Amino acid sequence: MKMSVSIKLIFFSTALLILGGCGDGSCYDNGSAVPMARFYQSGTTTQVSPNGMTVSAIGAPGDTLLIDNATVSDLHLPLHVSTGSTQWRMTFAASDGTTETDTVTINYHPIEYFASVECGAMYHFDITGVSHTGHVIDSVVVSQSHVTHVDQVNLRIYLPTN
Repeated sequence: MKMSVSIKLIFFSTALLILGGCGDGSCYDNGSAVPMARFYQSGTTTQVSPNGMTVSAIGAPGDTLLIDNATVSDLHLPLHVSTGSTQWRMTFAASDGTTETDTVTINYHPIEYFASVECGAMYHFDITGVSHTGHVIDSVVVSQSHVTHVDQVNLRIYLPTN
């Protein structure tokens, strides 16, 4: 069976496109999507940066420490893909040296997707709800429920002015 020149050319071009689409074996994507939280002054759109803040995951191995006694304006809060809910312990330092701790619970649906041959499967998330204790945090608002790799504010955490 003889192949015509045009069929060979089409076959060769298609093979080059397929092989050209393969990467160099590296995955440059940053893994599963991570929601970003930003702090605001209660009742306003004014951003704030709490001093002396410590943030750790509840229920993660060793209660994973994310931030340790630092000034923070934005937080990236990784989510567990297998649970549908992740809790974060947020400890705020007061100017008098005391601390208050709140717990923020994020509920969500993980959405698995195939990123590429190099990266494999990854996750986006749809936030379905957020709850919190009210020792320091006034409220938490979901500003963007679909969490992707786009760097955007997904949660607004409101803190009192004093």
